[in-house]
Amino acid sequence: MASGIDAKLALAAATSLVFTLGLSSGAVAQPAAAASRVTVSATVGVGVPQDQAYREIYGRVSMPFTAQANVRIGRGFEAFGGLRRVAQSGTAIWEGGSEATATDEVSFSMTSLRAGAGWLYPRGAWSLWVGVGVSSDAYRESWEGLGTETSGRRTGLVVQAGVTRDLSRRIALVLRAEYVTGSTPPAAAGLDPVHLASFDAGGGIAIRF
Repeated sequence: MASGIDAKLALAAATSLVFTLGLSSGAVAQPAAAASRVTVSATVGVGVPQDQAYREIYGRVSMPFTAQANVRIGRGFEAFGGLRRVAQSGTAIWEGGSEATATDEVSFSMTSLRAGAGWLYPRGAWSLWVGVGVSSDAYRESWEGLGTETSGRRTGLVVQAGVTRDLSRRIALVLRAEYVTGSTPPAAAGLDPVHLASFDAGGGIAIRF
């Protein structure tokens, strides 16, 4: 009789253990990205301006910094908001000018606030992300020799694609590429507008909550 009770208790304990392990393994197998509601990331990288005149003055590459928060709004869908900051200086060359006035020191900076939505596809420790949104850009450009400065705000488009690799349940590496559009008015009469379309690629850290 006692042996029968012991056998039933052992069977019940084994069943409970298997059930508990099953739940635990399921929890571990769930991607961290899918279990998190908010992800905050920061990246720094390389930007490639698309305008030829911009590249001649400021160089062929920039170094944009981005900070972004993604909030899960549904299964596989996220809303995002964040900022992008870029600042550069360069030298403008005036064609036909005298040696003393042939060049001018210029500087350009832009801070962009952006918001949009996208799709997240978690797969194990990896997650893929694509998104699209709008960007409100506050810019400033100064021409030292001309003694002029222009500033303002414009609206552009931002398209993103990225991948993250979990380091732990809370921390992940992030690689993100994006394309931004837009242009500014001329800094002074006779100057061309600055076309701000750029392809950016950067990497950084993401923290999940």
